[in-house]
Amino acid sequence: MNFGLTGYDTLNRAWLSTALLVLRGFTRLWGVACSGYSWNTIAGHQIRHSEDFHHQLLVEGVEKAVFEPRESLPPFKGNLLDYHLSCFTDEDSREDGPNSEDALWIRENFEPFDRMAAESESFRLALEAAVDWRFAKEPRSAVARLWGGIEAIFGVSSELVFRIALYSACLLSLRGRLRQAKFEEVKKLYGLRSKIVHGERLAEERITQAMSDSFHLLRDLLLLAVKNGHPISGGDIDRAVFD
Repeated sequence: MNFGLTGYDTLNRAWLSTALLVLRGFTRLWGVACSGYSWNTIAGHQIRHSEDFHHQLLVEGVEKAVFEPRESLPPFKGNLLDYHLSCFTDEDSREDGPNSEDALWIRENFEPFDRMAAESESFRLALEAAVDWRFAKEPRSAVARLWGGIEAIFGVSSELVFRIALYSACLLSLRGRLRQAKFEEVKKLYGLRSKIVHGERLAEERITQAMSDSFHLLRDLLLLAVKNGHPISGGDIDRAVFD
């Protein structure tokens, strides 16, 4: 996707909105709607008909001009921007519809997600992984995709198991037993990830659980970055470990 505050087209905004809904637990959510008529019909529509709008505004009032414009666009016809026939979900996937609380959360967090995705390639890659893992061909590929996103957040290339487990535990859990438990949990999850992506024979239930747990870990790290107002940095990690 082409992120950025300037020149951000409508479909990219829609993609980011649906991405945030996925992070809210709607992993059953699929693609966004796209228009069936030409972009040329939409582009510049307001400029072309601004004179008509202002005339109607003066003659008939605001309500008519806004809700019953004389020069309106054709009735919407469209499709879904999604060619997948199935998708994976996590174990906590929500089955209700988005509510006002979800809408408020997206409104408050849209700009920080947009800004960080535009400014940080690692954050953008992690965000994309948090969305498109669901459309992998099979669960092993989904796990690999999710961990690609997790590794992108930290940018580590050595001592991966220990460092990712330690960093995740320090960033996401309070000191003491909770942090130790989180460290062991992530370390175990990474070990399972290695077995999965290297083709080791495992029960389907273990692979599915690892896929779900990996999504939750990636989601929590992305949400922490947004809460902090910037992608997770070395300074964030140092403070979490030593302060």
